[in-house]
Amino acid sequence: MCRPCIGGGTVSSARDYRRLDDLALAARWGNEAAFAEIFETLYPKVYSFLWRRTARPEDVEEIAAETFVSVFKGLKIFEPAYEGAFSAWVFRIARHRLIDRIRKDSGSREQLVDPVDLHEAEADQADEVIDPAELPSGSDLADAVAALPEAQRSCILLRFVADMSIDQVADVMERTPNAIKQLQFRALSNLRQDPSLRQLRGES
Repeated sequence: MCRPCIGGGTVSSARDYRRLDDLALAARWGNEAAFAEIFETLYPKVYSFLWRRTARPEDVEEIAAETFVSVFKGLKIFEPAYEGAFSAWVFRIARHRLIDRIRKDSGSREQLVDPVDLHEAEADQADEVIDPAELPSGSDLADAVAALPEAQRSCILLRFVADMSIDQVADVMERTPNAIKQLQFRALSNLRQDPSLRQLRGES
């Protein structure tokens, strides 16, 4: 199995997510071409997200397949609440399937996310302090996120691999937008302190 590129897939803008919302509405009424385009567009992103979240890469294809089976079955009851909601819904399903698999393998019901409870002012500050453009991309970033806590890793992968907005990530992770801003702040702060990334930036 080939290692996926961290930026795999074709979704890269709000316009793409709007189109996926439209395709979902068509697919729910049996438009097979619409569902095929959904699969072709989102599968690489879901695959990359799962690849970086599990210690068992051999499970990635199975979890991704389970995700899209659930998406297909749930299309008739899905109602987009906002622009880009469909893609967030797909990733939320993928995340739930992954957590179920991790719990099954570990035999634990332990919560796999870190609680975050913040005031809005703190979240706003988190947005201002760290510039994601300072971070490397591609495999360097992909390797670095592996060392982050689960919630921070998910946040970074959804924001900078799946190219999702704060609101979409909040939907996927079932948190508030302010909590996602703080997770992003913590994750990017940790990444900036990573010795290998500091070396890439030419810092001592």
